[in-house]
Amino acid sequence: MRRPPTRQTSSTALWLSETLRHAIIMGTLPPDEVILVDEVAESYEVKATVVHEVFALLKRDNWIDSVSRQSAVVSPLRAKEAIQLFESRAELEVEAARQSFPKLTKDQVLAAEAAYRALQNAIVEDRSNAHVAFHLALYAAADEALIRAVEERIRASERYLCFKRAVLNEIGTEQSEHLELLHAARIRDVARAERVIDAHISNCGRLIAQKL
Repeated sequence: MRRPPTRQTSSTALWLSETLRHAIIMGTLPPDEVILVDEVAESYEVKATVVHEVFALLKRDNWIDSVSRQSAVVSPLRAKEAIQLFESRAELEVEAARQSFPKLTKDQVLAAEAAYRALQNAIVEDRSNAHVAFHLALYAAADEALIRAVEERIRASERYLCFKRAVLNEIGTEQSEHLELLHAARIRDVARAERVIDAHISNCGRLIAQKL
């Protein structure tokens, strides 16, 4: 592992977690690779406590597994898992749209618009959290338990989305679909949201599976 010459965010943990995510996506850290806490700390000149914090973030989002005080193992990307994950996420988000869109207040729509702008302007290190925040803003009027389930599914799918962005370079398509979802929220159009969610999420899982 080599330390980059500069750090691009004030949060060392977020910067390092994004660095390790990129290494996993690009194959520098391949599936089933053992990552040692001491090696990461030495290579990136950070404390072991920071590495443990980073491992917790990566474990939460399914980037790594078998986490201990000394090491972790890179989780593999699986085609079958991608399809199942994105299909279950699509089902949850369709239900969230059905619950939320008819009840969205003006302030909630404005918050969703702000979340969309934040996602558009997010630096790489912040993109995952900005992506989650945008989707959750759309479903602000849904049941809280459903919102939590949607968040869990989005975070679980994020490593596959990073793979898609890196390999397929389809940021433009993703942005246009986000804008369509936002427009559907503005006009409280649930049917339109369902169509966009199917294209944006279900098809995404199948496309990723084809590339794995």
